Amino acid sequence: MQKIVITLFLFFAFMQNKVVAQYCKQLDSLIVLQQRATTDSEKVISLGHLADYYYIHKLDSLAANTLHQQLLIAELSNNKNLMLTTLFCNAITNIGFSATSKEFDKTIEFIKIGINYAKAKNLYDFIALGYVRMSNILRRRDTNQEDFVISFLI
Repeated sequence: MQKIVITLFLFFAFMQNKVVAQYCKQLDSLIVLQQRATTDSEKVISLGHLADYYYIHKLDSLAANTLHQQLLIAELSNNKNLMLTTLFCNAITNIGFSATSKEFDKTIEFIKIGINYAKAKNLYDFIALGYVRMSNILRRRDTNQEDFVISFLI
């Protein structure tokens, strides 16, 4: 019995190192891709992948900062497609249930920026997508849906 416990302990100890190594390798490769990006579209896409990775691994503050950096590049490029790619990327949907209230507030503000941009450009599909994502984030935050509707009607 003691041999089995020691064997399992050693197995899990060695497997943990491999998982951490894979994590670091993936993160390093995403950062290298972002640093090597030359055009605005390459930068926006690589930052989107990086933000997605941060949200998946529950690094919400890094993900939010990456999204704002991505938004800055898209705004400076003055490209409608880059703005839509940034504001309606899938990274935001990966925010965890365990995120802080501050991180949820940052995410909600980011979605509001997207909704306002879509309203200004009369892009009704993106307006609907923004409200769906807002509803999803607020549901994760355990906010009453009536508060959500009332806040946008006022």
